[in-house]
Amino acid sequence: RKDDRLLENMEELLDEIKKKGKCFSLKQLDINGDDIKIAGISDGKKIGQALNFLLEGVIEGKCDNEKEQLLCYLSKNF
Repeated sequence: RKDDRLLENMEELLDEIKKKGKCFSLKQLDINGDDIKIAGISDGKKIGQALNFLLEGVIEGKCDNEKEQLLCYLSKNF
């Protein structure tokens, strides 16, 4: 079935990400809500959106998971 193949592919991708030590969750980001507040975003909902935006950027290879790069990426793209 198509759904089973998709699930298998996703599981393989997650395994590969874990093996390479790549970031795949908010907890693994080298930045947190306090850093986002310091960057000037104080609304709780916007902080969550910013963190998710950064996680997507890291996963998609648009930004490295390093605090200074994340803050720069956030200020230029969010």
